Amino acid sequence: MEEKDTYNILKKMMMERLKEKGDLIKELKAVIQIMITGENANSFTISIDGEDTAIYKNKADNADVTISIDSGDLEKILKGELSYKSAFFNGKLIVEGDVLLALKIISAMKE
Repeated sequence: MEEKDTYNILKKMMMERLKEKGDLIKELKAVIQIMITGENANSFTISIDGEDTAIYKNKADNADVTISIDSGDLEKILKGELSYKSAFFNGKLIVEGDVLLALKIISAMKE
């Protein structure tokens, strides 16, 4: 992923997957901060309020959970070369805040 495309690629993918898995998130009300570190560093926020979901490029002041991951590891997860569970248990995917909420969101991102 090139730096300039990271946000748009992830936004499109996440919005598509969140819409597909609407039943999983329709009762959620949460703000999730995603922090991508490394070569293609970036940050963005996912705001979920029932069926209303928005993804925007900036840092949330009031995040319920923050998920941090290196861009290279994120790319491996998206390509299916690394599972999010393995990344989490090996310290490559770091969750601060509501871990159960993070797992719901990550689960929704899976194909």
